[in-house]
Amino acid sequence: MLFCSVTQINFTYFCFYFLKDFDFCFVILSAFRFTLLLSIGLIMKNIIDLLGRIFLSVIFYFEAFDKIFFRDATCRSMSQFGITWNQDLLIDGSAACLILGATLILIGYRAALGAWLILLYWIPLTIMLNKFWLIPMSDHETRRNVSLHFMKNMAIVGGLLQIIANGVGSISVRKLLATTKV
Repeated sequence: MLFCSVTQINFTYFCFYFLKDFDFCFVILSAFRFTLLLSIGLIMKNIIDLLGRIFLSVIFYFEAFDKIFFRDATCRSMSQFGITWNQDLLIDGSAACLILGATLILIGYRAALGAWLILLYWIPLTIMLNKFWLIPMSDHETRRNVSLHFMKNMAIVGGLLQIIANGVGSISVRKLLATTKV
């Protein structure tokens, strides 16, 4: 990743043409510029990582609170899909998994555990509710809509798998606890 501005280009031009006889000075200035650009890149990576965790967590908080506050509509929807066994337990358990998982991802402490908790709920839900392959080809609009929801949910699964594989950046409670002396 290369961040470059007119000032940096002019500075490089100055260093190359006016300090070309001073190779040592040029190497030091080039190393300083590279280190500065690398530091800016790492800071941006950590900020973008935090923003991604915030946006991902908001999806699951919204899903959990929707299940809690609109319990009757959720029960009717579950009945339509053939899920009639102990609906209150399933709603409360899924809301707890979503809230706990989203919180762990958001604060960056045990984020992989939080992602696994959400995946435990999200993958079966996606497969059960978005069976676009069973919708007849003649119903184009419904098939397209359901397949888009399926793909969106699979993209969210991809984001959760990224958290499991790569962890969280430097802006997290885990890093804060590791660097502070208690």
